[in-house]
Amino acid sequence: MIGLIRNDRLTEIMYAITDIGSPNSIALCCLVLLMFMWLHKKYDHATQFILTLGTAGLVTILTKLIIQLPRPDYGLIKEYGYGFASGHTLIATVFFSLIFFSYKDRFNSKLGRMSFGVLLMVITLMIGISRVYLGVHYLTDVIAGFLIGLIISGISVLLYMKHHERI
Repeated sequence: MIGLIRNDRLTEIMYAITDIGSPNSIALCCLVLLMFMWLHKKYDHATQFILTLGTAGLVTILTKLIIQLPRPDYGLIKEYGYGFASGHTLIATVFFSLIFFSYKDRFNSKLGRMSFGVLLMVITLMIGISRVYLGVHYLTDVIAGFLIGLIISGISVLLYMKHHERI
């Protein structure tokens, strides 16, 4: 079914989108973001990023090893290892959720905050869609990545807020 909508231009776009969620891209963005947080004395948020993304990476590896579901065999990219859950999607969900949590208060208006959240959500959703489009994950892998990522992010935010007595 995906083959029906594939075309060269859309495939190029999907390659670019999937690269945004790649481990190398997220790691580079994380380093830049952590330096930015350090310069702005957001030490607690930097610590939260490190611990939460580390946890997400570990959960991704463990989930793949425990579940051991294969990837589709029609991918445009050759990926190795198990497919469930989508690591790109899981890590992107955690990363962009924490960016929203850390920087939502920088927007003075509700519209600005909401636009920022929608932008980050669209980026995350597009990374998941690109993984299915490129044939390296089934839709269930991507949905699981979103859900697990949201759970990890939610727990991280709750722990942060509890630690800072915002609950």
